Amino acid sequence: MGPADIVEIRVHGIGNKELLDALGRPRFERLNPASEVTTAPALPDHKVRIINWARSNKEFTRGFFWYVALPFTLANVIGYMRPPRGSSRFFALVAFAGGLLLTAAQVAWAAVIAETVFSFTPIDIADKSIGGAIPLVVSAGLALVMLYRASEIRHANDVRDPGPKLPVLAANVLSALVTGYFLSGRYLSGWLDGLGLDPAFRLNPMLVVVVGSTLAAYGLAGIILLLYMGVGRKEIASDDAPAEADGARARIRFSSMRRQYAAAALALIVSMVMMHALGGLLRIAASDLMWLLRALAFPSMPVELQKDAVTLLVSADDTGTFKDNLLDMVPVYCLGVLAILGLSWEIAARERFGPNERWPRPLKLRAELQRSAVHRLGELLPKVTAGFMGGSLVFLMVAGFLTARAGEASRALEFLIGSSHGLSYVVLLATVVGQFPEITSKTRLVADVVGFWPIRNHPLAGVSYRRRVVAGIRLEMGRHPQHTVVLIGHSQGSVICAWLIRAGLLPIDENRVHLITCGCPLMTLYSTLFPAFFTLEDLRATRRNVASWTNFWRSTDAISSKVPCAVNREIPEPGPDGLIEKHGNYWTSSLLADRVSRIESTARSPKPGPVTEQTPQRTSDVTILRHA
Repeated sequence: MGPADIVEIRVHGIGNKELLDALGRPRFERLNPASEVTTAPALPDHKVRIINWARSNKEFTRGFFWYVALPFTLANVIGYMRPPRGSSRFFALVAFAGGLLLTAAQVAWAAVIAETVFSFTPIDIADKSIGGAIPLVVSAGLALVMLYRASEIRHANDVRDPGPKLPVLAANVLSALVTGYFLSGRYLSGWLDGLGLDPAFRLNPMLVVVVGSTLAAYGLAGIILLLYMGVGRKEIASDDAPAEADGARARIRFSSMRRQYAAAALALIVSMVMMHALGGLLRIAASDLMWLLRALAFPSMPVELQKDAVTLLVSADDTGTFKDNLLDMVPVYCLGVLAILGLSWEIAARERFGPNERWPRPLKLRAELQRSAVHRLGELLPKVTAGFMGGSLVFLMVAGFLTARAGEASRALEFLIGSSHGLSYVVLLATVVGQFPEITSKTRLVADVVGFWPIRNHPLAGVSYRRRVVAGIRLEMGRHPQHTVVLIGHSQGSVICAWLIRAGLLPIDENRVHLITCGCPLMTLYSTLFPAFFTLEDLRATRRNVASWTNFWRSTDAISSKVPCAVNREIPEPGPDGLIEKHGNYWTSSLLADRVSRIESTARSPKPGPVTEQTPQRTSDVTILRHA
């Protein structure tokens, strides 16, 4: 390959992508029940290199413990939601306070799980010296894990990550130790005696921890929304900033910071709900596993949980009834809260039927309406957050009231408890064994988005992949210093590529680098949720640091959009084969291939120069909303 030839480097998007996914999604034809046939993807004449970061990052963003760390990762992300100016410390403070609550809740759940395990053994944890030591040991262990991870993150592989801030690390270690000390002093005889309850009524301590921490999260979110209302009365003075998009004058409007407040409040509540859901599911799994092991190893011994001999599992009910398992209903309640979140989004984003519309809507129209909703994310976030908070609080109060009034023979509660046990098995099979890919694929999408941000606001957050992937792309580009490089990023890959170029980290001459983005969420998601890191100046810097920047989008792709400072090209839908592609299969687009061919032909010309594109003239400006 001569110096005039180009090298095409492809970077895929979010999801569990295989090595050759960036070649395009093939069409399969079933010949019979036992065999299928497909046509091999067409390859260009020049060299194509594929950067696959999904497979290599499985140990960081696909493992079981990464899912356990997801609530902390959401808290870590809150600190990055700050606006481009003003109130930057406020969001770090919200992430800090929410992280402390999560750390305390994690200690309590870890202690409960440990007590569950020991309750099936001959160890007498009713003894204060043993039962009281469990929370202390658990909290000390969690503190050591945080200290170890902070040290490990700073020297991870060949890429140096700053790790959590020192005050954040110290405060969370202290939160774990204080929580352990507090829990170790609350024995069966003294738990909540100061409330003046009937001595025959034994309130479940762990349920008190769950309710208390959840109410604290809701209270903090409520304070954020009150500040949101105050900020809404003061619009940030800012002139519209002009930019170029698709050959027309585009304007980026800076509205108020209120959307970031709503997003932070929402992420805070969801992180706490996920913490209790995961804690409850893991406790159920530990209980059922110990029950099975004890039944197999000691069949002559009674298989029952010694609920009167644990610190945090004391039941408020008769030990002979099913209500001893009320703690097992926490995951079901949490699932109901998350369902209300989805319902709140559907209500806020709904589009009414037109006078001539019929149900169901055509696939293309449904995709375009979904895209319209995502593009209004900044507008919808406050409505979704307010509706979710109100609806979920009502749901929890009604569910708690009905549970308290349920009779001992209530089939409904027995069904819900059984559902929690079944849900725990599904989660374990999905995360540990890799079953139910339709479930894990959705959670992996979330993991890939929140995993973009390095650990700064909580030491137990999931490890970020961004620095490693950027380093890998730079390493590959550095292998072709004398060639023209076409860097193509799809979806999350386009964000990674834009981040690399904006930072000026190119290892070769920038005049030899051409950027192509497709299905790009820079404006729809990242500029809306993380405006401090994706400003208009950042987009301008990205354009300055490459020879050309072309962005491809579809009207049916929910997260793609036109991007200021890039030459934007719409890929029409449906495609040549009549299928609606939406967010996928950009790699096989003829328009994208033609763009690469033009770059290649220019690179091979005797006097290669900057590659430009003639853009269609518009009679009116393109307005792109960007919310601070």
